[in-house]
Amino acid sequence: MVERGVSFFMPGLSNWSRWGPEDELGTANYITPEVIMNAARLVRKGKVLTCAVPIENTGPVFPTRIPPQHVMTRTGADFTAGAKGRGTIPEGGMKSSDDYIYMGLQSSTQWDSLAHAWYGEHLYNGFSQNEIKNVREGGARRNGIDKMCRQFVSRGVLLDIAGYKGMDRLPAGYAIGPEELEACARAEKVEVQSGDILLLRTGHVPWFYQLEDKRPWLEGWGGIGKATVPWLHAKQVAAIAADNLSVEVYPPEDEGAYMPLHCVLIRDLGLTLGEVFQFEELAADCRADGVYECLFVGAPLRVTGGVGSPFNPLAIK
Repeated sequence: MVERGVSFFMPGLSNWSRWGPEDELGTANYITPEVIMNAARLVRKGKVLTCAVPIENTGPVFPTRIPPQHVMTRTGADFTAGAKGRGTIPEGGMKSSDDYIYMGLQSSTQWDSLAHAWYGEHLYNGFSQNEIKNVREGGARRNGIDKMCRQFVSRGVLLDIAGYKGMDRLPAGYAIGPEELEACARAEKVEVQSGDILLLRTGHVPWFYQLEDKRPWLEGWGGIGKATVPWLHAKQVAAIAADNLSVEVYPPEDEGAYMPLHCVLIRDLGLTLGEVFQFEELAADCRADGVYECLFVGAPLRVTGGVGSPFNPLAIK
């Protein structure tokens, strides 16, 4: 049996059993009713900004995943060619179009569930890795994304690290540390608080759209470094999202490691990660009015047993 409350990756950093032995929400528990009510008071001008990339087959996606495929199954051309409408409405009856999307649940702007990454034989809060089944048996029976379908309505705080550094984007392998996060927050006159959803702008996703040859985009990106993990734990951040492919820096700081911070953040802390966001509209608005906080609404799709979910995150100011 694994000992509850012990991190074997970063000793001393663990949220196992913090909210009870059956908890499957992790740091989303920091989003209390009071946090939500305070976040709602941040809406002052009724402006809604999306933080999602377009869902399309030419968009940014992690190299191990298939880009979304959007298929039209009925179009106006079908009726021009002689297809019949339905019912007795004049001019040929009721006509309709229809379409499908075939995509990985993490092939666009998305949340990772707490069943997405781990090390050893246990998921967040000590659940066995064998709780992740095939779809016929329920998929992720523990820590699935469906457990989060009411979460992630909270105060969003944009930390525009690329803007603070005076860069269009952070270079590959640039590890963001806690001192830099604090300095950026001071410059923006905002303070990270318990229950916040941290929105981290690195400039990596916008760079994708500027490149003709996309290969350099996959070679690496700036993101949080391992020194930031204790800071996130101490600040009681509810979730963190970034405009890169993994939130964490890549290549990683330690040679030979692969996504090490996914292991400690998701498995040990129960901290949900959001990837492939776009913050250009939000960052421009924050620079214009000097306000780097918002009501953030980011509920995932209720996919039973899913280990991730695409969604349309909204920043409301």
